[in-house]
Amino acid sequence: MLLDDHDNACVLLLEAPTGRVVTAATVRDRVAQIIQAKRGLAFLLAARTAESATWLLALIEARYPVALLDSDNTWPNIAGLIDRYRPDLVVDPTGQHVGRLVASPQGARGQLVEPTVWRASEGGPEPHEDLAVLLATSGSTGSPKFVRLSSANVRTNAEQIVDSLGVTAEDRGVTALPLFYSYGMSVLTSHALARSPVLVTAGSVLDESFWSELVRYDVSFFPGVPTTYGMLKRLGFDQRNLPHLRALTQAGGRLARELVGFFHRVMTRKGGQFFVMYGQTEASPRIACLPSERLPEKLGSAGIALAGGELSIRGQDGDELAAGGIGEIIYRGPNVMMGYAESREDLAMGATHGSTLATGDLGYLDDEGFLYVTGRSKRICKLAGARVSLDDVEIIATGLLRGEGQIAAVDGGDAGVSLFATDLDNLSVVDLRRRLARHLRVSLRLIDVRRVDALPLLPNGKTDYATLGRVLGAGPEPT
Repeated sequence: MLLDDHDNACVLLLEAPTGRVVTAATVRDRVAQIIQAKRGLAFLLAARTAESATWLLALIEARYPVALLDSDNTWPNIAGLIDRYRPDLVVDPTGQHVGRLVASPQGARGQLVEPTVWRASEGGPEPHEDLAVLLATSGSTGSPKFVRLSSANVRTNAEQIVDSLGVTAEDRGVTALPLFYSYGMSVLTSHALARSPVLVTAGSVLDESFWSELVRYDVSFFPGVPTTYGMLKRLGFDQRNLPHLRALTQAGGRLARELVGFFHRVMTRKGGQFFVMYGQTEASPRIACLPSERLPEKLGSAGIALAGGELSIRGQDGDELAAGGIGEIIYRGPNVMMGYAESREDLAMGATHGSTLATGDLGYLDDEGFLYVTGRSKRICKLAGARVSLDDVEIIATGLLRGEGQIAAVDGGDAGVSLFATDLDNLSVVDLRRRLARHLRVSLRLIDVRRVDALPLLPNGKTDYATLGRVLGAGPEPT
């Protein structure tokens, strides 16, 4: 699969702060252990540890389907998924949940074969031979719906990422994102394919020790989502000395143009590159990448389709739109998922989705095929009878604040749009309301701006809009 041509001595993982090394031989030893039992379904309760990463690579190599779950998920959520999917193997590298599993009714149908590994006494229906990875559609909420990815999906997208970013065996990545998150998983798989070691750390960008580890282990590739880059700017990233860092990659949502420009300038000055990418879990997960050298002239673009893929825009009537026409973004490529699953029985199905993915995102292509994402089809509100993209509201507000702070826009229903923003004082709140209302050409009463110390985040680092929506019940903050 990913390691077919790798020497046993090839280093795949470096664990901080211990310095532990995981080689291809280590992963192959784990593969030999896995394939002793009948092929079934594994649940991996993944954390940012070398043990979790080793299990993930080994299960993929063994072609033993694995569902990636957040190790910090609640036991009731995990137990509900175990009931529904009846995994044959549950791997809990951190040991957070294995005790509860053994003591539960689900645990009675199997036993521990290692201190953190539980195996069922009798397996369930065998999954389809092509199935490799299951990724949750809703982060860590415990939703039973998974995206089914084949071995070919995972391998193809790893190849596409390596090709678009130019990852080599001389590079080193880092687990700055959760392994159960599609973007975080793709960092591991693409670097493994390229024989590029990944530094495994659970550190945060807020910790000085995290940056010391990046220097100590010569990390050259750093991945982040929009909230990551918002924090990095405020933390003075441009002043940091990271001698080996040659590339920053960004996905997981639109990053404000001001921040894209800022990080491009910073990396250019340091002799490196800043890559903007676009993807969805259903595409294994990367779809497009903006070549760093084209960024200044294509500022705001998410790039061009990865090798072997094709982008188009579909209008409301179902017809393909010409360059400049805004509609739903459609992607076709070999990395499009097999389909969805909502039960153990669904895992036996082959590919049911075809190679075409209707993303649910809105955007347009320019005359060179560069993609510009304008919003999410469901992220729409009505202001004075007009449809307005909440993503556009965030971009506009970020521009008005010159890229300072973090912004999240939520549909307030009849009350208009509610904007949650960090780093604002009383005068800034009043000023932002006034300027945003003027820009959108709506009444001031339809704009609600609220100060927050920090935006709530999902485990994958994206803004938790559901929590913000629940906050609206408290009423607007006085201004």
